[in-house]
Formats: sequence, C-alpha cells, structure tokens
Amino acid sequence: MIAGKYELLYLSVPLMFLAYFYADYFTIAGMGEGTALSLGLNHAAIVNAGLFDSCACKFSERCGRGQHTFRGAYSSERAGNFLRETA
Repeated sequence: MIAGKYELLYLSVPLMFLAYFYADYFTIAGMGEGTALSLGLNHAAIVNAGLFDSCACKFSERCGRGQHTFRGAYSSERAGNFLRETA
C-alpha cells in the first residue's frame, strides 16, 4: 500500500456497490444479446457499463495499492478489444 494514498481506494467502494447491485443485469447481458433484448434490456449499454465499472474498480484498487502485476491485466485488454470490435 502506498502510504497516505487512500483516495483512489475510496473511489472503488461506490463502484463495487454499483457492480453488486447490477450483477443480475450483467449476468443477463452475459447470456447473449438475444436473451437481453427479449427481457427488455439494452445489451450494449449494460455490457459497456459493466466493462467500465470493472475496469474502474481494478484501476483504483491497483493504483492505491501501488503494485501492478500482469496477472489481472486480461480484463482491461479484453474490454479494449470488445470496444474496438463494436465500434
């Protein structure tokens, strides 16, 4: 932990609550576009919100901790690939 750098960790708390409360929507969006649309959800908006939320949580936690490992960098790269494919 970087001494005295708790501000970014405080940023991650509301983002984690957001992910917790919208987990059902993220699960439905993960079942596919057809399932999400048939249940009345905007698939693209939910997927983009989920990617933003997970990347923002990971960013704030890693910057606050001060350790950058390559082990979990997969999700950020996957988010970038997904956004390039849909654009």
